[in-house]
Amino acid sequence: MDVAWQQRVPPHSRELEEAVLSAIMQDPVNAMPIVSDLLRPADFYYEAHQRIYDVALRLWRQGVQPDTTALQAELAAVDHLNYVGGESYLYQLVCAVPNASCVESHARGVQERSLLRQAMGICTGFLNEAYQPGNDVYELLDGLERRILGLEITLSEHALASAEDALRAYWDSMTTEEEAQADGTVRRRFRPRPTISSGFRDLDTVTGGWREGELIIIGARPSMGKTALALSLALNAAKRGKRVGFFSLEMSKELLGMRLLAMTTSIAGEAIRLGDLSDDQLDKLNAAYSELAQLPLWFDDTGGLSVRALRARARRMVALHRVNMIIVDYMQLMHSGIKSNEYNRVTEMSYISQGLKGIATELKIPLIACSQLSRAPEQRKDHRPVLSDLRDSGSIEQDADVVLFLYREDYYTQKTPETYGYESGYNDICPPVAGSKVEVNVAKNRNGDTDMLYLTLMREYTRFEPYLQEDLR
Repeated sequence: MDVAWQQRVPPHSRELEEAVLSAIMQDPVNAMPIVSDLLRPADFYYEAHQRIYDVALRLWRQGVQPDTTALQAELAAVDHLNYVGGESYLYQLVCAVPNASCVESHARGVQERSLLRQAMGICTGFLNEAYQPGNDVYELLDGLERRILGLEITLSEHALASAEDALRAYWDSMTTEEEAQADGTVRRRFRPRPTISSGFRDLDTVTGGWREGELIIIGARPSMGKTALALSLALNAAKRGKRVGFFSLEMSKELLGMRLLAMTTSIAGEAIRLGDLSDDQLDKLNAAYSELAQLPLWFDDTGGLSVRALRARARRMVALHRVNMIIVDYMQLMHSGIKSNEYNRVTEMSYISQGLKGIATELKIPLIACSQLSRAPEQRKDHRPVLSDLRDSGSIEQDADVVLFLYREDYYTQKTPETYGYESGYNDICPPVAGSKVEVNVAKNRNGDTDMLYLTLMREYTRFEPYLQEDLR
């Protein structure tokens, strides 16, 4: 047996390991969510690096940012500082890369070499066993298969749960309330954990509100109001004290800020953009600015995010700001982050939708994602969308818990927008406003019934309102 290959140095890269540790110390807030998702201490080849990362990981899980100072203090406390090279080596690591922007690719490089080393160890063990006389070939092959499969399992964050685990998880999600009855007795009620309201009564009646772990898809053709509805849902939740993270892959945070002002003040977005405002309108804007600035809303306008990058940023939002809900506008502008000639757009969108569902499940929050539809509605006499119109992938329909389709008849008929009132009615102070009637088709509802309801899109203000009735003039 030729064993010359066994004398070779196993796959590793000191430079990549140093780059990952450098990024952690330079920018722990941004680097640790990414690195902790990819690497364990054992994935580092050098034991000194394993110990440094182990301490960094422990600090991060305790809510402490593992920068150079914190790492140095903790390494000294556990008597590892001299072993890893002392203060001088830590400061040498900080200078290993100019910035932390490439930490994901560096961490992937470390992970890939670790997987190769583990695979080589499995194969070496198999070869040694295969040379032993009397071993059953099928048992050997079965053992090899299980060990190789174990490598894939280490890349997954999902774990099996017993029936007891599942029941306990459900039981813990319920709350017990006591209600006084008319006869003086007290009745106990078992209620599910409160959901996040959409801010629209009819929509909440159908969906029951947004539940943790749900993936909600808002699907529509362009100009139907996907972003306006997503922003309305975010604003409605934030006004009710819920903490919302909004990822906009299409629109800058400046434009989103302008839209929020228009939605809140009922001043046309075009007027705000051009600065054509009266003194009263400027006073309204100032008041709205002060109100909106206090809301628990966070925006990320980074374009072209991969699933893994979105997951890392979402984790960071949850860790730092304790967000209760995340919105993504929109999913077709994401990419899978997987480089392979075997992946076409359909399989890539399947990976993205599965990734979004995974984020919602892992972080235990509802995730709302806008989705473009294919051109099929344009080619039908009835332009109303159906589930098969979800663009590029049937997996979106499968992964989603709730699918909402938006449809505006006036978009296709060029009909003049109808006039609608506000929920509280209108008068001289609050006159009727031209708005578009929008059909909201709850086409899929995993935890309830499907139904059709209506909202009003105030297009000038890019704001959705409850639909009342037509022709109030």
